[in-house]
Amino acid sequence: MEITSMLLIVFAFVAYTIAIFSERKKHQLLWWMIFFFIGGVVFDTIGTRMMIKESPKISIHGIVGYSALAIMWLHLIWALLSKFRWKKGADWFRKFSIYAWILWMIAFASGWILGIFFSGGSH
Repeated sequence: MEITSMLLIVFAFVAYTIAIFSERKKHQLLWWMIFFFIGGVVFDTIGTRMMIKESPKISIHGIVGYSALAIMWLHLIWALLSKFRWKKGADWFRKFSIYAWILWMIAFASGWILGIFFSGGSH
């Protein structure tokens, strides 16, 4: 189960990164980018849920991770609203996206660092 949850988080990293940087490069939000956003959020949600079952302790990594996941969900909702109705929101979306990605990267990296250094190498 541990390897599955870790792979899901890596898939989330790939999908979310593709979505963020593709939108920044194209200066517009396309449907295929939204599908990558959805993939990133879904993979991260499932992977996080699995990790909670493995280690239900509260930690700094957990708090940052839950915050990043919440922001990812808000970011996805913002993307959908921008695509469907909220044209002004699309302008702000690009500015906010990099900050959402950075917070998510902090949670992602801290999980790997904690796993490598504090689990006896078994993580």
